[in-house]
Amino acid sequence: MCTKLNNMTMIEAMIRFNIAIFLIVFALHYESALLLVLPIIIIYTAITKRCFIYSIFKINSNIINDNYYKSISHINIPAYIFIFNEDGKMVFKNEINNESLQNINYINDLAMPKNIKYELLEEKKTCSFIYKISDYDIYNVNMVNLQNEKITIAYLFDIN
Repeated sequence: MCTKLNNMTMIEAMIRFNIAIFLIVFALHYESALLLVLPIIIIYTAITKRCFIYSIFKINSNIINDNYYKSISHINIPAYIFIFNEDGKMVFKNEINNESLQNINYINDLAMPKNIKYELLEEKKTCSFIYKISDYDIYNVNMVNLQNEKITIAYLFDIN
């Protein structure tokens, strides 16, 4: 299943599923086949984690974006991951518990060496360099440019 289309959390899905079970019991108690339609739709949305009403009103659109960026960034890599759009603005970062990396909002905040410019990265598609914040905060940065997605992914590995 395409995770980009999921627009609800697991908690919302479980709540929907429980409400649907209650409505099924209610419909069976009153012997109404017509009342079974709504619980079936609710169960379907709970299983797929996709609600068409959420899509119409743009509810939880941030969940769609997060799922999309997680699916293309190989989130299981033990690194700090930043994704930048074509303008160099950060559009996604994984959970970061590192105080020194909280200030990264643009690709230029990574202080790339002068020989590696954003335009050069577009030509090469990948580059690596050392990002030194202090004597104790040193990172190996691997950047990958996905031209068809119009994004650049930066993987920061702590090398202390």
